[in-house]
Amino acid sequence: MRRKGKAEHESAGSASDGDAGPANLAELVQNELHRMVRVNDGGTSLSIPAVQAVLRSHIQSAIAGDVAAQRSVMALAGRLLSAELACAAEAEKTPPVPASLGPRVIRFVNPQGGHRDMVLRPKGLVPVDEHDCAD
Repeated sequence: MRRKGKAEHESAGSASDGDAGPANLAELVQNELHRMVRVNDGGTSLSIPAVQAVLRSHIQSAIAGDVAAQRSVMALAGRLLSAELACAAEAEKTPPVPASLGPRVIRFVNPQGGHRDMVLRPKGLVPVDEHDCAD
């Protein structure tokens, strides 16, 4: 007897089919995460990526009261939210100074003495080169 929602492996091919197989561990993991598996969802059979099937199962365990699953699902949700907020903040940064305005030198002064001059470039602040200050 099969449990409801339990994943079944679909034919994923193998190295004996003439395929050389994954080149490294990262490729193997990617292949397995994206391998399609068949799951039962409310009487309907669906094919979804293995990573989605595992995530569904893990969330169901959390909903059922598994405290460890609840903690890991909430940690994952927190990391995803942090990443989304970081991407949004990156998108809101001011655009780079147009090259037509020329280099803008910014001097950072050390309170203990000395300074460092930096130039604002499209890729960000970089140390000043001799040609940056030439008129």
